[in-house]
This record gives sequence, structure tokens and C-alpha cells, in this order.
Amino acid sequence: MSAAARRAFRSITHALFDLGVVIKGVGGALQLVAGALLAVSSPERVGHVAAKLTHEDLPSCSRTFVVAYLVVHGVVKMGLAWSLLRGRLWAYPTAMIVFALFGVWQIDRWITTRSGWMLALTVLDAFVIALTWLEWGRHGGGVARVPRISKA
Repeated sequence: MSAAARRAFRSITHALFDLGVVIKGVGGALQLVAGALLAVSSPERVGHVAAKLTHEDLPSCSRTFVVAYLVVHGVVKMGLAWSLLRGRLWAYPTAMIVFALFGVWQIDRWITTRSGWMLALTVLDAFVIALTWLEWGRHGGGVARVPRISKA
């Protein structure tokens, strides 16, 4: 691959990484807001909307669990997104592990519910994990780099 092609690939993957991380961060913010609204709203008011949005993804869970899940999940995703966008090296492996764990849970939920949302979130997580790995390598993490030996 030529140097120009490598630069173009890095530029494209960096832009996709930024986009994916922003999407994860915005999703986390929405989850945080949804959790907060659920915590302060009456069950009747929220019940219909929550049932439509979750498509029974959390059918047997208590309201307290759903609120805690949304708030914690949202805060974690927002924090990781912020740290990744700021280039914090610790955030790259942490995000890959956390997003992979979310993915495992989402696959389990997809198997039992066949929810399209769970499948879509899992695909997005896998895509963001791959881009995070590439970006981490660009910052010196990930796969060890072998120095080039120049022929003098």
C-alpha cells in the first residue's frame, strides 16, 4: 500500500472513529436523560412509551433496575466517549472491553427477544471496537510496532 493510500485510510478510519464515538456518546446522553425522566415520571405516563421503545427488551425488570441501567450505561458511555475523543490512552482498551461486554449482553437479549435494536447496537459496537483498535494503534497502543530498518 502506498504512503498516500495509508494516509487516506488513516484519515477515513479516524473520521469514522470520531463519528462512532460521538454516536456512542450521544446515545449515552439519551440513555441518561431517559433514565432520569423515568425516575421522576409516573409509571402510567412512561409505561406506554417505554414499552414501545424497548419492544420488551427489558420486560421482566423492575423500574428501579431500568432506571439504574439507563443511568449507569449512559454515564459510562458518555465518559468513555469523552475520554476517547480527548485521546486518553487508558480509554481505548477500557472502551473495547466495555463495548464488548455490552455486545455480549445485547446478543443475549437479541437471542431471547429478536429485537432489531439489540442487533443494530451490537453491530455498531463491533464497528466502534474495530475502529477503536485501529485508533489506539495509531496512538502507540495495541499491536507493538516493529521499527523499519532502512537500507543505508
